Parts: sequence; structure tokens; C-alpha cells
Amino acid sequence: MTIFEHTAWAERRSYVITNAGCAPFTVQAKGRTAWLLDILRLTKGKGVTTAELPAGIRFSSALHLLRKKGVMIETVMEPHEGKYAGNHGRYFLVSKVHPVFGEASQ
Repeated sequence: MTIFEHTAWAERRSYVITNAGCAPFTVQAKGRTAWLLDILRLTKGKGVTTAELPAGIRFSSALHLLRKKGVMIETVMEPHEGKYAGNHGRYFLVSKVHPVFGEASQ
């Protein structure tokens, strides 16, 4: 099983977010939003593209929700080849993210 196939994100999770020059703050996420935050956190600087994720994921929705909560995520455009050559985004976590374990769901 890879990190992309893990399915234990149904419950609400808390994360401490630290952005450069700002005080740390806590966000809560669940479902696909928590899943995406963990994917970005676990790729450790490699970043992720939608092509690397399972089909059918509403990636843009979860990405928007994370950014709205104050999580800094950078988009870097990169080319791809093939029948439909063009560019796609690779997403990198800029914020420092630390999951809070052992906390009861709220």
C-alpha cells in the first residue's frame, strides 16, 4: 500500500501550521482535505501532480480549502509530453506542517 492508497482520513485531524515569519496556528481537516495535506507533507519536497494521484480525486477543491485555511502551497508549472502535450502543475508544501496526534476529534 502506498501513501496514495491510504484511506484512514474520515475523522477530523488537527495540524499545527507554521508559515515563515508568522506565529504557528492550528487547522483542522478531514476527508480528502486531510488526505491531501498528508500527501503533500509525506512527499517531503518532491511535490505532487494530479497525474500521480488516483483518478477521480477532487484535487482542486481540497487544495482551495487548504489554502483558504492559511496553508501555503506553491504551484510550479512543468511540461509534459505525449498525445496531449502541454504543462501541468506540481504542488509543493511551503508551510511547515506537524500533525497533532492523540487528540480527540472535535
